[in-house]
Amino acid sequence: MNGPASLVRYDQPVPAEDQAAQHLKSKLRAAKLQDKSLGNVPNGDDILHLILPPREFEEGEQKYVQCVSAQAASRFDVITLQEHLDRRMAERKARESGICVVRQQLYSQCFDELIRQLTLNLPERGLMLLRVRDEMKLTISAYQTLYDSSVAFSTQKAIQAQEGISDMGDKVRATTIMSPLKNCNVAQGLGGRVSCIGGGASAA
Repeated sequence: MNGPASLVRYDQPVPAEDQAAQHLKSKLRAAKLQDKSLGNVPNGDDILHLILPPREFEEGEQKYVQCVSAQAASRFDVITLQEHLDRRMAERKARESGICVVRQQLYSQCFDELIRQLTLNLPERGLMLLRVRDEMKLTISAYQTLYDSSVAFSTQKAIQAQEGISDMGDKVRATTIMSPLKNCNVAQGLGGRVSCIGGGASAA
């Protein structure tokens, strides 16, 4: 059992009731409360687990905890990561351009795996990449909010335009119905005037 599929390398999952898992979770919570900059965490593995926290999942009726792997990556691992990324992009039919949740999710996992690999070599570099990752997520979220607002605005304008077309159609139909009546009244008025003019001429 390896847990949910991910491009990030994880250790084997352990039951959530496991004493080591409980100890790790309590230690990470204490570190977060003491210093959000993680500057007081002396151990490289602890920094790794704070950057990429253990994930929890359920299988059957059992809950498991799975930590990211502390195994260093080789050149072959980086090449394998690229191959896995391309294959999963194809399997999940991710779009190559535009907004695509699947592509964003896979690239986010790939970036987390690169952070894991670099953190093992130099923890401070991993912390800087963590800031870059979080800022990137904030920027993407802002663009997503702007996109949703623009879609909602354009939809509202389209509805208003459709309603305006309907109102214009009603006015055109009403004008079409009233035009013959107006023409008839005009013709009758002109006929009366012609009759009056003809009668006056006969009398003269």
